[in-house]
Amino acid sequence: MTQEQFRHDNELVRTVVVSDEDKEAILKDILERNTIRRRAGLPPYDVDAQAQSEVADLADAMYEDRLRPYVERLYNQIEGSPGIAGRVTQHIAVYQAAEAALFDNEGIVRPRPVGFDITKFIIKYEQGKLKDWGGAFTPV
Repeated sequence: MTQEQFRHDNELVRTVVVSDEDKEAILKDILERNTIRRRAGLPPYDVDAQAQSEVADLADAMYEDRLRPYVERLYNQIEGSPGIAGRVTQHIAVYQAAEAALFDNEGIVRPRPVGFDITKFIIKYEQGKLKDWGGAFTPV
């Protein structure tokens, strides 16, 4: 993993980026899947668009891996109220604080903004698995 610099709120910051080796592996995999698709009579993927999407997804996953320890620690520190509304408020506060702490400690920001999936949240809430959920919230 390398880090890319860019401007964010008039500040030079870094984010995680996918290595050239990982990009090559993604491209190779897409080309292999296209070969299989052609043999099956299916239309091939748009290689550039698919590669760009998969590289961005990998960068997001790498960021989430860096963020996870902060989220786990903060879920034990930031209390939430009973019920879905209280847990949504807690979840938002945890992710905002975790992202701020990761930025303060490592100068790294999320590669691309993500929304809040309320349906997924409610399912995890009902299962009692909110701490296991990798879903994030970035305020708009």
